[in-house]
Amino acid sequence: MLKVEELTASYGRIEVLHGLSLEVAEGEIVAIVGANGAGKTTLMKTIAGVHPAAAGRIEYDGADATRLAAHRRVAAGLSLVPEGRQVFGPLSVRDNLRLGAFRRGGESDIAAMEEMFPILAERRHQAAASLSGGQQQMLAIARALMARPRLLLLDEPSMGLAPMIVEQIFDALKERHRTSGLTVLVVEQNVAAALKMAHRGYVLETGRVAASGSSEALLADQAVQRAYLGH
Repeated sequence: MLKVEELTASYGRIEVLHGLSLEVAEGEIVAIVGANGAGKTTLMKTIAGVHPAAAGRIEYDGADATRLAAHRRVAAGLSLVPEGRQVFGPLSVRDNLRLGAFRRGGESDIAAMEEMFPILAERRHQAAASLSGGQQQMLAIARALMARPRLLLLDEPSMGLAPMIVEQIFDALKERHRTSGLTVLVVEQNVAAALKMAHRGYVLETGRVAASGSSEALLADQAVQRAYLGH
């Protein structure tokens, strides 16, 4: 479904991604892990079309999407849950969900999101800014799902959240994947949680893929354990 080939991305003269390649098959959950500064968020923004590629190719669903506008990628079935959630704080929970629909979702989709995250139904008339961090993350994920994506990009969904909330969110995502076949690419600093959810993973270091493989293989890799799992 997604194929990234020799992707380079920069901020001014500073190159952040250095010829990075990866792929995600339809129906997979793939994790991208690595330390701060590895280029994970830049990669997600570039795939989503909100940051330009300097070189390389992004292929989505068999077509070249390297220069495709971000809103056209959403229309094609690719949705990003950005780092830091970025909900529309003054607007209600329900209005945040409506804004995510992008001409595709409707009231039935809102009902499905409220079933996925019941707290959103309880707080539907509250301003998004009044929600806790975990509730805002649930809202950001639900808002992205309102566009009925085939590929969901998740950038640091566990950031700043209690372990119990992280587990709840990841369980909901796994259930969504199980019932709908949703393809997921997740960037995460919580390496153990991400790899336990994913089928495969890539380890990024300074804008390059340092390792890749099945989740089981990466979790058992001694270098990964020392660098990210404290073993």
